[in-house]
Amino acid sequence: MRKVWIPMVATLAAACQPDDPTIGYVMDEYFPFDGEVIGWTFGNMNESVDYLLHRTFDPDDSVTVDEIRRHTFTTFKECSEDAVDCEEGFVWEYVISGGAGRGVALHAYERQGEARVELEPPIRLANPRMAPGETLNTASSGGHAWTSTFASVEDCEQTLDVQWRCAKITLQSDPPGHWLTGDWYGQPGYNLVSFERAEDPGRWRLVELPVRP
Repeated sequence: MRKVWIPMVATLAAACQPDDPTIGYVMDEYFPFDGEVIGWTFGNMNESVDYLLHRTFDPDDSVTVDEIRRHTFTTFKECSEDAVDCEEGFVWEYVISGGAGRGVALHAYERQGEARVELEPPIRLANPRMAPGETLNTASSGGHAWTSTFASVEDCEQTLDVQWRCAKITLQSDPPGHWLTGDWYGQPGYNLVSFERAEDPGRWRLVELPVRP
């Protein structure tokens, strides 16, 4: 049976926006890890996709390593009632850090049927403050070189009745085509609210408002 996520009232605080975008946006605000949101439900804009993705975060599972707080986000698949050849369950998981003026970094990942990969050094996804077009390079981690680009702050297409402007991060790999590569959209107060990876059939966006504790 499908879990029912209890929606909350969407509020957007103007204070979350940086005072001067010409010198960069505060990326920690677009990708918060404060435990205020613990559940997200995504649907794909390609109508042929017959399942939802549920993303969960338990602050109690976060750990501190070398004074950096690391957080685990886990994604599960839920098939629709009329889905064909759809297998529910664990899809992927990643360990990420951010906040405290450190920027955002990816420390490990795992997906269904594959071994867990520890990333040393971690993949740098965002600096504490970035200007549109700025890039970060991680020379070699997990068998790939990585480039993360803060593309823009832009209107974030949603099915929900909200008006969000999201920070768009584009992640690329060398060799190309890693399953994590693609576009990731963060919203102040909500963290990840939309994404489209290289292997996705379309863009994933929220179909229900995020769950708070």
